[in-house]
Amino acid sequence: MKKRKCLIVENDLSTMEIVKSFVEMLPFIELSITCSTFKEAYSILITEKIDLLLLDIDLPDKSGFDLLNIFDSLPPTIITTSHIDYAVKSYEIGKVTDYLLKPFSFDRFVLAINRALAIKIGHSSIIDLPYIFIKMGRGLRRFEINEINFIEAYSIYCKVHTCNQYYVVNEIISELEERLPKSLFIRVHKSFIVNLTKVTGIDPKNIFINDQEIPIGRTYKQTFAGFLRLVEKQKYIQV
Repeated sequence: MKKRKCLIVENDLSTMEIVKSFVEMLPFIELSITCSTFKEAYSILITEKIDLLLLDIDLPDKSGFDLLNIFDSLPPTIITTSHIDYAVKSYEIGKVTDYLLKPFSFDRFVLAINRALAIKIGHSSIIDLPYIFIKMGRGLRRFEINEINFIEAYSIYCKVHTCNQYYVVNEIISELEERLPKSLFIRVHKSFIVNLTKVTGIDPKNIFINDQEIPIGRTYKQTFAGFLRLVEKQKYIQV
């Protein structure tokens, strides 16, 4: 499993310990360096290859905004701060992937990491994780990747179908398409994403996952056929 190097720039010692403990719970992130000042962070960023930056705004020598402004490009950056009024300025700079208001939960932290690394690696999400956290109601629910059969658009929400039931989640299908691992999931219709490993049958117009019949959209046929050739190494299947 590839680990991504993380730099924590945090002035508050208690928050530093919390963030370090959160990072240690994520097997795909390597806690490479921690520091508490602008000067230290600047030195690290110009000498080290960092994959993820967790940045406090209130530093003792300069503001975290100074760090954002001085670099033309930065690794995916998550702001950690006690000041809600910094949010607009953070996003206006255009280098921030998420904004964590102290104190924050582990679930909210994981969501921010997911967003940050999804941007970092383009069209993929955290593909090394065996699970994904998805917004559901007022919180987050953890879904094991191998338990998801397919995703179905449901107005401004989605239904996540597992082996035995489905869950209505507070994310649209295009958001989930970006976050799910591309090596396993593919959009086959404007309203459906399927887990390729769960497909039990195919006909010219539909995909079957056990007794569920899922239509193949006209504009997705070639994409689906090409995906099967690449992942399954099968010969071309005309759909």
